[in-house]
Amino acid sequence: MKQVIAVLIIIPVMLFPKTLRIFVNTLSNNGPAQFSWVGSGVSSSVLNDFAKINGIEVISEEERNRVLKEMEFQLSGMVDADKAAKAGKALGANTIFSGEFAVINNNVRITARLTGIEEARILSASKLDGKVDDLFKLQDALAVTLIKNIDKKTSTVTVPEITPVIEIAVAQERIPGNAYEFYAKGLEVKPTNAVRALYYFEEALKRDKNCKEAMLEAAKAAVAISKFDAAGGYVKAAYDLYRTGGDDASLASVYNTAGMIYTRLRQYPDALTCYQNAKAIREKLSLTGTMAHADVLMNIGALYTEQNDAENALRWYDESQRLKTGLGMADTPDFANLLMNRGVVYARTKQYDKASVELAAAQKIYEKLSIEFTPSYAALLMNIGGVAMERGELDAARDAFLTSGHIREKMQLEKTLGYAMVMHNLGDLSMKKKESAAAVSYYQKALALYTAFGITKKQDEVKQRLAELKN
Repeated sequence: MKQVIAVLIIIPVMLFPKTLRIFVNTLSNNGPAQFSWVGSGVSSSVLNDFAKINGIEVISEEERNRVLKEMEFQLSGMVDADKAAKAGKALGANTIFSGEFAVINNNVRITARLTGIEEARILSASKLDGKVDDLFKLQDALAVTLIKNIDKKTSTVTVPEITPVIEIAVAQERIPGNAYEFYAKGLEVKPTNAVRALYYFEEALKRDKNCKEAMLEAAKAAVAISKFDAAGGYVKAAYDLYRTGGDDASLASVYNTAGMIYTRLRQYPDALTCYQNAKAIREKLSLTGTMAHADVLMNIGALYTEQNDAENALRWYDESQRLKTGLGMADTPDFANLLMNRGVVYARTKQYDKASVELAAAQKIYEKLSIEFTPSYAALLMNIGGVAMERGELDAARDAFLTSGHIREKMQLEKTLGYAMVMHNLGDLSMKKKESAAAVSYYQKALALYTAFGITKKQDEVKQRLAELKN
């Protein structure tokens, strides 16, 4: 098997199936551009507030941003409401949070609504006015008010009770105002500019060194730009801060993030410890029947995949798959990624028939959701091509590799490690077909990218192939 990719999952904070499952869209700015950060800040806080309410499942910001990015081509030309509905449905949401805000002369008006995806109707709405300095009070009131305003008699989802205890919990944590603006600006640019996002999160931390939200986001941004040492420091500081709040779902999410960072650093024992801590917290809180728990199990499987431990990888993937299936999430991109990861394990152990079955099932989900022009689908095709090549199905392998490459080119992802791996595989395929000129061209493209990324092992592999072609 040639170059293969397994997928890690950044988990949302989710609770119980068949309840209110919310996709939080960023509020649109109807006022001066200088206050655009307010939308990201308020939306993030509302997401966290929803997550504190028992009986509500929330799609994480990372999952939202990833799917919106991956579905960019399918969503082009749509209005924001339709984009959110399509992306939310792909993630298993049944409700969309959306709205607008405007800041004029330090006064802010926020208009927000919850819309049922299947019903295509507004379930609840709220309009709040106040001062920019009172954003926290407004956003806390927003989450609670929207849930209270849902008509339980006509709602097709279970509406949770908002008790005084919940209202206190929602209003409990506040980011100091002098740090909040920089934190929100970081959230705003995070999907498109991780370098700038890290700058803003670090500025927030200069103003409040104990801002755990900014600390965790700084860790994520540092990972995105391969500053792994900095990321490790930030994530350790973040979970030290979160840990003071007790064993809650937020801390479990922090441990999950830390696990992914340590996996990227190849510090596998530390990664496993973090995942086990996340798992233990969810077990303690009776949150094992959740998507968040299923994703932790999947990440443990991916960790063992990285270590070429097929038996343990498949064991954890099996547990995750059973839980995701039971939660009705079998037609989502995350489930497709799980099947792809299983296919990778089978391929690495030369069980190509089983690998083909898993990868074909993953492909069927992507095609059903009409999200073929995405990095994840490109990775899936590369794995399908790798299996086909190992089985001697060279034409099928070429079709898969070329389509994977074309998707990345269309998305302007030619300067990525994934594209380098596609070129590497096409070089190997061309060698098998004795097409020397094509092989040299593909290998040279792969070598240039491997060199740029400083991946010595892959550079040596490609140089060896090029030397063989000269002889």
